[in-house]
Amino acid sequence: MSLKKYLDLFSTFVSIAFFTVIFYYFYFIADHIIYQQNEKVLFLFDIEYFKDFLLYPGGLTEYFSNFLAQFFYHKWLGVTIITALTFIASFITRKIYQKLSGNRIPYLHLLPSLLFVALYQGQSMELALGYILAAMAFLAYLSCAKKTNKYIFVVIAFILLYFVSAGFSIIFLVSSFVYELIHIKKQKTLLLLLSYLALGMLIPFISCRWIFVISVKDAYLYLLPLIPAFSVPTANIISIFFLPLLPFIALVKFAPSETNKTKNILKISLPFILLGLLSIFVFTKSLNKDYKLLLQIEKLALEEEWTELLQTSAQNPNGSDIIASYTNLALYKTGNLPWDMFRFIQFHNENGLILKWRTSSDILMAGSNVYFYLGLNNAAYRWAFEDLVVEGATQQVLKRLILTSMINKDYLVAEKYISILEKSLYYKKWAKRYRRMLNNDPAVNSDPLLGEKVKQLAHNNSFITVINNEPNLKLLLQSNPRNKMAFEYLMAQYLLKKDIEGFAGQIENIRNFQYNKLPSSYEEALLVYYIFHETDKKDLGDLSISNNTLKRFNAYSEGYSKYKSNKDMAIKALRPEFGGTYWYYHHFVDRQSSKETNSQKVDR
Repeated sequence: MSLKKYLDLFSTFVSIAFFTVIFYYFYFIADHIIYQQNEKVLFLFDIEYFKDFLLYPGGLTEYFSNFLAQFFYHKWLGVTIITALTFIASFITRKIYQKLSGNRIPYLHLLPSLLFVALYQGQSMELALGYILAAMAFLAYLSCAKKTNKYIFVVIAFILLYFVSAGFSIIFLVSSFVYELIHIKKQKTLLLLLSYLALGMLIPFISCRWIFVISVKDAYLYLLPLIPAFSVPTANIISIFFLPLLPFIALVKFAPSETNKTKNILKISLPFILLGLLSIFVFTKSLNKDYKLLLQIEKLALEEEWTELLQTSAQNPNGSDIIASYTNLALYKTGNLPWDMFRFIQFHNENGLILKWRTSSDILMAGSNVYFYLGLNNAAYRWAFEDLVVEGATQQVLKRLILTSMINKDYLVAEKYISILEKSLYYKKWAKRYRRMLNNDPAVNSDPLLGEKVKQLAHNNSFITVINNEPNLKLLLQSNPRNKMAFEYLMAQYLLKKDIEGFAGQIENIRNFQYNKLPSSYEEALLVYYIFHETDKKDLGDLSISNNTLKRFNAYSEGYSKYKSNKDMAIKALRPEFGGTYWYYHHFVDRQSSKETNSQKVDR
């Protein structure tokens, strides 16, 4: 076998292994990106939806990206699409490199695929699609045999590409300019090359001035990856300049020698080693573990896999207020909130119980979810609607708006959102199910989900406050004293705010619920209350503080008294045994240390 054939065979093997790793990475390691792509993008088969993407340059690339995103509903299909896009980008780059040079640096054509992995965080596929379109145009340009044909092609291709993929048309134009600049032979050709640059300046200027309602910045740079990647900050810059620099890179001669074996070994092994090291760096650094955890928790909450959610949260103790909120929701759903809440990270002043309002897309649906389960239907609708305004229509948001409108018997509003969701591929069946319930109160009331939420509605009209949820929870309990979630969330709020007086003022309402024994966090908080109110014994019915809790309280008190003059020593001594108690939270978790690691693994 000749050396060239051997190198080609080895290169094929490396490429197969490379794209297999990409598939494995997105399927098993970065699978949260597949979930995010499906959740954050909703493609509609609707002419008006399509027309919106014609209103600005680059819209068609976004439209096709959204079209592909709908198939991420199936994990395997989403990963296949991502892998296919990286392969196509690599394949076209290889063809360009072959046109530019016969003595190619091995594996250089795989670099765009690595850049895509580094930059891709699931929000869109425009980067890969834009690069592929620009590279295809550049390859077609290089394939033009006659100079005249090239100049005509540049004008037509740039204008079309600009409308389709915006800023990536500039990359194509600059790449063509660089190629011609390197191979220029006549001085008059330089004037034609300068017309390339003039074209690149003129078309976007005309576009933003007289054709589209866009900013000057978007007219020239829209869709280009201008924001640095989270963990590979230079990847966006390299991805922008890679194609224009390729004609310069092609000047480097990298031909294997038929006589010098030592040089051949170096020329074969060095690019392979560099590719391996770069791939390891990109695959390890590109994974945002905190973001992955957040999406995993959100996914488990939407699927109502509460036990698995708690296990995931317990294994990752450092989280955000959103994760804390979902964790507390899972604790309630598994019946463990008043028992185990202090075994997990808790944010001081209820911040991780019912999320504080902020117009940020990462929190709006998380807040809506908690309000929906509580029965604060209007608040759930409002937070979902704000997410619709901030992020646009997603299947999750539309479903929430439909359900809350149906519960309120606002059938016209519900029908509006149902008609949108019916235009999707994977959610139209769900939407049609609720269309059959429109204007049918008995059907809504008999539905297992909607009927339960109708019963939870507050009977008295009142404003819902986003500053303090205590009035909201009390309103729910006034309407339905047996709303257990409202009761446990109100008690949890008092504990997180260290409001022992408020907690004690509500504890007697525990008789409205069927508890077999007094929850441990309530026992612990009552003992703190009794220190200051020895004569105010609460009527708990058949419930009482257990002897085991009394013994543990005495042990904690002794340890706290011993080390109270030295907070660091007290934390070190008390946390191993009492880190999951309200007492430890009461003394050692405050605003400044709201992420104090008081969590322990749940063993219930």
